[in-house]
Amino acid sequence: MSEREADVVGLVRRSIASFLSGDRADALAVASPKVIAVRATSLPEAQTYHGHDGIESLLAEWTAEFDGVEMTTGWLAEIEGRILVEVIQRGAGETYEIGERFWFVYTVADRQVIRMDIFASEAEALGALA
Repeated sequence: MSEREADVVGLVRRSIASFLSGDRADALAVASPKVIAVRATSLPEAQTYHGHDGIESLLAEWTAEFDGVEMTTGWLAEIEGRILVEVIQRGAGETYEIGERFWFVYTVADRQVIRMDIFASEAEALGALA
C-alpha cells in the first residue's frame, strides 16, 4: 500500500472509530462540509444527504428504530482509490432484533471524505467501484 493509500485508509478508520465511540464531532471533522451521503436504492428509505447536517440526519434515522445499536467494522480495503468498509450492525427494535451487514464506500479528496455510499450487499458495493 502506498503512503497516500495508507493516509486515506487511516483517515477513514479515524472517522469510523470516532463515530463508533460516540464522538460525532470528530467523525465529521474529516468530512468535507459539502460531503454527500447516498443510501442506495436497495436499502429502505433510499435517499441522498448533503453536508454535515445531512450526515447527522442519516445517522439519526439509521439508528432511530433500535435500542442499543452496536456497529462494528468487519474488513476495510482500498479499491480504485476509494475505501470499502464492511459494517456489521446489531440491535433490537420493539418487535425484532437485527444482525445485518452493510457496505460503505468512502471517497476521499484533499484529506476529506467527500462522499459516502451505503449498500445492502458487497456485490452492489463492488459494482459501484467498477
